[in-house]
Amino acid sequence: MKTNIPRAFNLSTCTIAIAAAFLANEAQAATFAISPSNVSNTDTGNLTLNIGGLTNGETVVVQRFADVNTNGFIDAADWLIQQYRLTDGYANMVGGVTNINIPHDVTPADGVITSPQSLLTAGIAPRFVGKYLYKLSSPTGRFTPITNLFTITNSSFGQSFSGSVRSSGTNVPYAGVLVFTRDARGERLGQPIAGTFANAAGLYSIQVPPGPYLVWAFQRGYVADLSTSPVLTLNAGGTISTNLNLVPGTRTISGRVVDATNNAIGLPGILSAWNSTAGELGVHFTDTNGYFNCAVTSGDWRFGGDGAPFAVLGYLEYEDWRPKVSTTTGSVAGVTLAVPKATAVYYGSVKDNLGNPLAGIDIDAWGNVFASAAQTDANGNYVTGVLGDGTYWWVEVSYDVNSRDGRPTMYVFSQANSSAMTSGQAIRRDFTGLLATNHLSGHVSFNGNPVGGVYVWAFANINGLNYQTDTHTDPNGDYSLNVANGNWTVGLACSDDDDSLDSILGQGNYQCPANQTVTIANNNGVAQFPVQPPEPLHITTTTLPDGTVDSFYSEQLTAAGGQPAYHWYLPGGTASLPPGTMNLSDDGILSGIPTTAGTYDFWVGVWDNKWSVVATQQLTLTISAPTADVHSYYVTKTKAFLQWDAAAVGLDTNGWPFIATVGIIQSSLGAVPIANVTFPTSTVKAFPAGSSALELRVREFFPNEAAFDAAYPVGNYTFTLFGVHDGLQSPVLTLPASSYPNAPRVSNFGPAQSVNPAQSFLLQWDAFSGGGANDNIWVVITDAGGQPVFSTPNPSTDHEGALRGTATSITIPAGTLQLGRTYQGRIIFFKI
Repeated sequence: MKTNIPRAFNLSTCTIAIAAAFLANEAQAATFAISPSNVSNTDTGNLTLNIGGLTNGETVVVQRFADVNTNGFIDAADWLIQQYRLTDGYANMVGGVTNINIPHDVTPADGVITSPQSLLTAGIAPRFVGKYLYKLSSPTGRFTPITNLFTITNSSFGQSFSGSVRSSGTNVPYAGVLVFTRDARGERLGQPIAGTFANAAGLYSIQVPPGPYLVWAFQRGYVADLSTSPVLTLNAGGTISTNLNLVPGTRTISGRVVDATNNAIGLPGILSAWNSTAGELGVHFTDTNGYFNCAVTSGDWRFGGDGAPFAVLGYLEYEDWRPKVSTTTGSVAGVTLAVPKATAVYYGSVKDNLGNPLAGIDIDAWGNVFASAAQTDANGNYVTGVLGDGTYWWVEVSYDVNSRDGRPTMYVFSQANSSAMTSGQAIRRDFTGLLATNHLSGHVSFNGNPVGGVYVWAFANINGLNYQTDTHTDPNGDYSLNVANGNWTVGLACSDDDDSLDSILGQGNYQCPANQTVTIANNNGVAQFPVQPPEPLHITTTTLPDGTVDSFYSEQLTAAGGQPAYHWYLPGGTASLPPGTMNLSDDGILSGIPTTAGTYDFWVGVWDNKWSVVATQQLTLTISAPTADVHSYYVTKTKAFLQWDAAAVGLDTNGWPFIATVGIIQSSLGAVPIANVTFPTSTVKAFPAGSSALELRVREFFPNEAAFDAAYPVGNYTFTLFGVHDGLQSPVLTLPASSYPNAPRVSNFGPAQSVNPAQSFLLQWDAFSGGGANDNIWVVITDAGGQPVFSTPNPSTDHEGALRGTATSITIPAGTLQLGRTYQGRIIFFKI
């Protein structure tokens, strides 16, 4: 009994302790405050969430709802526009850099979360006037959820838009209303600068600065028809009353936005916007599990939306290759939009050339399929996520006219950088903005008519940094760019996009104008672009390089003018070409192997893809007889001597004095790709590859003459040579019994030890005993590093130009040698 009592007591004590701890946690309530609780839609500071009453390291869920019916309660009419988690003491870091786009705690794990969030980096949301409800909850249900009110007010401007949102004559309550600038090329959408919500009666009002705008509405279950929305110009002090129309959705696109590596993870609060090719727009926000159900009509639709909600969750958005869906046969369900989490980051700052930070500047990063966007904070700093998958990612100050806020028009910025990004990597990229108070302007016309909507770019290298700015021509064909001092290259986009001349004027219907250079030095500049009609079709290849018999010949013929693509033919047929396998392909490649030397005239023709415009040109092709692949080949046996005073000459015992060399001199590099030699002893030795050097050698050194003669005996040395032109050849050289020349001896050895380099010097030697006109002498002088500073022609490669065997001296020109340096001279007698 005594042993059981302590056990029962210990168990009971443990249970009481757990219960006490549980009750204590229940009693600890969380606190939640938002500072400030009221901002205007043009504020650029921070919104700070202050959360207390937590356990150390606790995680909470924050949801933000648009309280569209302004009743102060979260209900079915309200929109979930943001949802994320905060963990006490935790900040998302990559490579030691905090991703400031993801809400995080800036204090340690102390039971308190302080999370400042820049209004500059939050996308469209801070521009929406209205009431919002922030809900704080526990994912484990530890505390009762807390809801706080947050208000965005309309900045006071002296002009406004107002009216009602309608569908089929009936007002639509609680619809969202967005005001967009008109973009630079005169098209409809530029930047969203303000938004609001209609009231219960479908009425709205929004104040904005003066300017041209497009105003449109959206609501769940409806589709906005942007193609019928007018561009309205709001003058200073004016008020425009305009009603906004919505079309009931007849079909739906439904599905889920998920993590690309785990489809079980849905992304909440993502703006799911679907744009049709007909200019319609359907909008829906994903729910707490990432599901969406967007109303649309019959047609082809492409996914889009604001990138900021992706960045808040640490994910990337789609770049140009956005998912497409067709509802022409009915509603489409089960659409999965999978996006990856950012695993690497670019970070840095944007400052002017004086080091002052520039806030609110758009930063874009993109890879193959996905992209990310960020904005600089009040200190000019930014972080933007990328995919660390080993591929290249680019980062730059945005110069997209449709970016969220664009760039200040009075600045130009240094240009993009790229890196192959790996997981966990953080790379710093800083950008500089130059104040651009001058203008570079001009006009684009075609056949006297203005060309509107064409992309215009300007580039300059200033103080070692590359700068680029761009715009589009307005409907009158005019453009204007703010630029800094420098030499600017200006040009138009001629192809590859919907704002190019190809798309506007039609491919082949014009000549792409040349770029222009304009110097800005505290002045304005002008670059006019009168686009010319297409030049007549003509063949631009007028001469051909020569060919060689039995060698493959290939030449690309070119044409200009007309309307590509071009189609080539031979008016005289293939019989007019040089004899052989010559032919002309449809895309203009003249190729084949000619078999007969001579000069041949023939005609070529081309027509463009209109199939009616034809041009012809006479061409001349000269085919030369082939050059032998082998210039020469040889076998040499050499004795090396050393002269150490005026009289004494003996075998060079500093090394092995008996040297054998078998060599081939090619006519050109690679002319003999494969070669070997068979010795009288049946030994076979391979030469180096023909691409390694013009002279291919097999060289060996021996310590005594007996070993020398045994390895290289008297007899036939059979070369096996495979030439690219000559094919397989097998010449034979017969090496006779050894009969070496006398050892060369410098006869003016003494004077040669102290040469005056400022004067020429006559180097002399004893006569080559028995040396005749067919024999050769080679004189080489090398420096201490073994590099030749003087040489007579090498008999191995230039037998005709080399010194004859009867020579006994050679003049070394003044200036060949340098004062105070030592050189080594060699004299070689060649007995042929």
